[in-house]
Amino acid sequence: MMRWLRSSLPARAGLAVILIAILALASSLSAGLIAWFSQGDAAAINTAGSVRMETYHLSWKLAAGAPREEIAAITDSLQTRLNSHSLKAVLEDGPTTDLQISYGQIQQRWKDDLHPALQRGDASAFQAMALPFVEQLNQFVSLLQRQSEQKQGWQQVIQGLALFTTLIVLLLGLYELQYGVVSPLQELVAATQRFRRGEFQVRVNHQSHDELGQLATSFNAMAETIEESHRTLESQVQQKTLNLQQANAALELLYQSSRSLATRLANAEGLDELIRRFQQRLPGLRCRCACKDTCRHRPSNYSPCTAPTVGMSAPAAIAPRARNTTKPARKPSASATRAANWVSSRPTLSTAIPRKPGKPN
Repeated sequence: MMRWLRSSLPARAGLAVILIAILALASSLSAGLIAWFSQGDAAAINTAGSVRMETYHLSWKLAAGAPREEIAAITDSLQTRLNSHSLKAVLEDGPTTDLQISYGQIQQRWKDDLHPALQRGDASAFQAMALPFVEQLNQFVSLLQRQSEQKQGWQQVIQGLALFTTLIVLLLGLYELQYGVVSPLQELVAATQRFRRGEFQVRVNHQSHDELGQLATSFNAMAETIEESHRTLESQVQQKTLNLQQANAALELLYQSSRSLATRLANAEGLDELIRRFQQRLPGLRCRCACKDTCRHRPSNYSPCTAPTVGMSAPAAIAPRARNTTKPARKPSASATRAANWVSSRPTLSTAIPRKPGKPN
């Protein structure tokens, strides 16, 4: 049961509502029952008051010398009120209560003292014993009032306990609402807003076994997956950008090299510089110039090397210089570019194009 309550937010909210409803119902039932029991107390107090008034009335009639028929009628009314059900109904708590004792004393005084005096017609004796009888009636009424007040006190205590318990349940519900619902929702909203701004490393710290805890766990898993995908995409974009930069640099170098070879005579130092620039642009490229070795053993009738041997693991083509060195620089033709691409796809390249003396390029 407790495990189910911890794992379900609607279950806890429903339990709080049920507890509040039970407390309200209990308070209403207790108030109704106590009011129902207190109705007998009010009737008994009224009856005891009427008995006291009948005693005063009978004493005044005796003093005034009223006829015996009128005295008998008043006596019967007093006897009926003294034995009424409303007085006996409040005496059901037990024979040893103060109300039972006081009511027994009233009945005993009426039977032993007042009623015999009325039968004898002794007005002076009746008047002398009427005052103690009325005093006992006053004491009986006081006991009835005290009992009624005690019942009202019990009603107030029950209602106070119900109200206090309801307040405790409400405070616990507000605490649970604040720290179990409002705070996690605010944290989730803040995390989603930060995540929308691009902070993919944001996470939700709320941990619980209810629906909001499961939502926070799912959000963290989603954020981690998206962050990993974003990191992978960034690395791929960086790699693609680097490849494009290298390709652009290689094309630029190829263009500049072709332009340089087309406008100037090639020599070993220039080719070494060209190879060094290729190696700087393409770090994985291994190049060597064979011009020095070939030129060292060349015949005397050979002109200076114009197209030396170049060997490389990922080689690039080097175009020969142009015939007319006075022409302005121009971009390589489409055929030269296709030739360069074909040569770059070959694993090795070794080229030596000597020039016969007396024939210009």
